[in-house]
Amino acid sequence: MNKHHKYLLLAALPLFVAVALAIHYPAFDAPTYYDSFTKLEANEHVFASGDLAKVIQIFPQRPVSMVSFYLNYLIWGMNPFYFRVVNAIILGMTAFIAAFTFILILEISSATGSGRSTDQQLVSLFLGLLFVVHPVQLYFVDYIWQRMGLLSCFFYISALAAYLAVRDGRIHYTAAGYALCLVLFCLALASKENAITLPAVLILAEIAFFRSGWKGLLKRAGVFVAILIPLLGILSLLERPHGAGAEALGIFATIAKYYEDSNLTMSQVVISQCRVLFSYLTLILVPVPSNVHYATAHVIFSSPLESPAIAASVLGALAIFGAAVYLLRRRPLAGFGLLFFLVNLLPESFLVPLYLFRAYRVSLPMFGLLLVLADGLLEIWAKIRTFSEQKSYLGPLAAGLLATMVVALMGSVTISKAKLWQDPVAFWTDIVEGLPPPAVNVEKETPLHALKNLGAALMRQERASEAVVVLRRAVEINPRLKGLYVNLGMAYDQLGDISEAESTLKRAAEIDPAPENAELALGQLYLKQDRLSEAWVHMKIAMDLAPSDPRGFNGMGIVLFRQRNAPEAVSYFRKAIEKDPAFDEAHYNLGEVLEGVGLDEEAAEHFKRALALKRGYWQAHNSLGMVLAKSGSVKEAETQFREALGVSPRNWRIHNNLGVLLAKSGRLREAEEHFENALRHNPEDISVKNNLERVRNLIDASSGK
Repeated sequence: MNKHHKYLLLAALPLFVAVALAIHYPAFDAPTYYDSFTKLEANEHVFASGDLAKVIQIFPQRPVSMVSFYLNYLIWGMNPFYFRVVNAIILGMTAFIAAFTFILILEISSATGSGRSTDQQLVSLFLGLLFVVHPVQLYFVDYIWQRMGLLSCFFYISALAAYLAVRDGRIHYTAAGYALCLVLFCLALASKENAITLPAVLILAEIAFFRSGWKGLLKRAGVFVAILIPLLGILSLLERPHGAGAEALGIFATIAKYYEDSNLTMSQVVISQCRVLFSYLTLILVPVPSNVHYATAHVIFSSPLESPAIAASVLGALAIFGAAVYLLRRRPLAGFGLLFFLVNLLPESFLVPLYLFRAYRVSLPMFGLLLVLADGLLEIWAKIRTFSEQKSYLGPLAAGLLATMVVALMGSVTISKAKLWQDPVAFWTDIVEGLPPPAVNVEKETPLHALKNLGAALMRQERASEAVVVLRRAVEINPRLKGLYVNLGMAYDQLGDISEAESTLKRAAEIDPAPENAELALGQLYLKQDRLSEAWVHMKIAMDLAPSDPRGFNGMGIVLFRQRNAPEAVSYFRKAIEKDPAFDEAHYNLGEVLEGVGLDEEAAEHFKRALALKRGYWQAHNSLGMVLAKSGSVKEAETQFREALGVSPRNWRIHNNLGVLLAKSGRLREAEEHFENALRHNPEDISVKNNLERVRNLIDASSGK
């Protein structure tokens, strides 16, 4: 590579990073989903403890990824915006490393007729750009938790590049080069375990590009095995299902647990994945909006003879594998690329079968298909150059315009899909609309998750009638899933159908012998109706069933507070906070009780803590404003009331409180305006009417009327 070409490659790094930031920007400040919430945002108190060891214990088999999350938190806190910014930067860097590796592979394989050096570099940069803009990267960047897969991909491709550079003689210090490759491999493995395929890929590279004989291959394979054994031993000490608990410690126990959770046999997974393989190929090769979904459900097959479709899929998968093996020696780029794709689909597809399809699984395997594309593009490019030398430069110009169009189209799909992340209803609707019709042999987990989350999102937007329809659809899929009845009962409650809510929640309690969520929901339902004795009973059951769940203690505290038992209420709220220091509602409730008994200074601290944990918590802003007003901190109190109004501008209580504060400060006209707003939104409240009349009398008196 000459000096000018090196500068061109280096210029690609900021370009790739800028493109990644631009196309994913619409999703940067979107809410978190799935593990991004349950394992990151919900564990903010663990991050806030400052104990890195505890942070790593959230998912101990992936320490590099957990350290990166912790560093992100130390700089910017638990703000999704900056987690995604960092993910986009890592994606740009990964695309740069991928482009560099493409160049290495194409130049190494040039003896097989892969084209001229300049052509290879231009094609490699184009493929790197495709890697950045492809819509499948949404699930590496915007799904924050999948930074694990993104980091693994970055280190994996970097390790492959280091190995190839040593074997090609570009790194002259062989021992240092192999040591670098090993370090990068360990970092990839400690980011996500599917990097375990790298040694197999290196053996394939030896066959495809270096034409190693059997003796050389066996020797290298022996070295790889010697390295893998201790690494697998360490991994087995850390590996556990879903990253938590020690009930199934170890690699084999973890895999067995995943199969137990899926209710599938190995043969069912192998046969069904033959069909899913073509869904992945469609996602990569035809990334139109209708094909780009985070998840979808697939038919589970037990035999390749069940239908012509699955028989064709099994034969097709075998044909792709056979073609890849055949091409490995005869057309190394295509053969290596296809096998790279297949090998890197294996770990999650077959060892984590709970979901047959997840879009992020193909981000690393896509590197192999891009090599196949490179092989074809170089052939076409050579013909275009031959034509252009005889005719004109129209051929290269047309190729450049076509490449630009492809990148622009893929980027536009990515942007449009990124916008969906801003609205949870739109996000989950997009997945639900891509689901197949329900059937006995269609996998259930993905539809249930999507419908349950869509129902919850609709309830958060107070669209209870739509939520009921969605959740009923989920119940039809699995009428024995307790959580669905809990959510459905809460939707009925929001809809105002109290009797249906109560019967649905009782149904949930009947399904499971330990239905703490149902008991909790029943307690909350009775609290809304001020049926305190019944609420007490169900909150007590919820606490007994789940003594580590802070929600039951928080609910019991509310019951006791309403029964005017402040000391006991304080005790339960403190227990809830002890169990989850990041429980914003418990901090707010404790502040309310403490203010009621005159402990304003401590109450203010808990209101502030609630606000730090939950953005837009208008109740905490309002209550903190009340405490500050009592202490004489007028300016600070006004700020809190105005913050509350920014979130809830039609709330009559906040307008009234701010009006009282302004009136006491002598700002009568402003106070009058807020009392009028309060009365507009609650025309029956006597205290607001009296406040408005009083301030108008003061205005009249001051004007001499």
